[in-house]
Amino acid sequence: MQVFVADRLRAAQAAGEIAADLDPESEAAGLLAMSAGLGTGVLLGQRTAEEAVRILGYHLGRMAPRS
Repeated sequence: MQVFVADRLRAAQAAGEIAADLDPESEAAGLLAMSAGLGTGVLLGQRTAEEAVRILGYHLGRMAPRS
């Protein structure tokens, strides 16, 4: 899964959708770890699924190039 996500991030960089200076492999590892942790938090009742999606979306949004 990490290879797949890193490949998608590289494609997004090539399309100018995310910042060119990000390290796709490191970002992929971080996103997968975050999603696993958020999923566990949902299962344990620490947060709602909607909160988990919002948090992940927030971090994905931070990848956008700054104008």
